[in-house]
This record gives sequence, C-alpha cells and structure tokens, in this order.
Amino acid sequence: QARYAVRAVRWAAQLLPMRWACLEDSTAAALVLTVARRRAEWRHGVALDPVRLHAWIAGPDGTPVEEPADTALYTPIYTPDGPGSARAERGVSP
Repeated sequence: QARYAVRAVRWAAQLLPMRWACLEDSTAAALVLTVARRRAEWRHGVALDPVRLHAWIAGPDGTPVEEPADTALYTPIYTPDGPGSARAERGVSP
C-alpha cells in the first residue's frame, strides 16, 4: 500500500501549480497511509559532502518506497514514533 500511496501522490502533484518536493511528497503519502490505516515510516535524513536533506516513506522492512538507489546515502535523523509505527511495535527507541 505504501508504494501505491507514493505513486498516487506523485501523480496528483503533477496537476498542482506549486512547488512539490520530497517533503511535500512524503508528507502527503504519510497522510494518505494514515487515513487508509496502513503502516509505513516517514523518514527524514541527511547526506554529507555536500550536505543535503531528504524525506521519504519507508516500508515495514525499512527500505525506501519508490525512491532512487542513492537514498541509501542518507542517514535517517528523524522517524516519528507514534502509536502504530513499525519502530514503536518493534520496541526500537530513538
């Protein structure tokens, strides 16, 4: 379901006459998944040299959903630990 949510958000974003980057993309996909009562992790990460930021949706196994291979270069610095998140259910602390 995470893959379909990300694809749907990216398709809808093409119709909007405004800035639409990874933060907006991942936020909208996270909201779609929440409304559909599906689990996924919303991650924010940083990569160095040069410093750059990225946000994405990770599936239950932690792999980035519908993201290029270079997303592996980003170190996650924030993953919400709300009730029902995969991290909270595994008992992983920040």
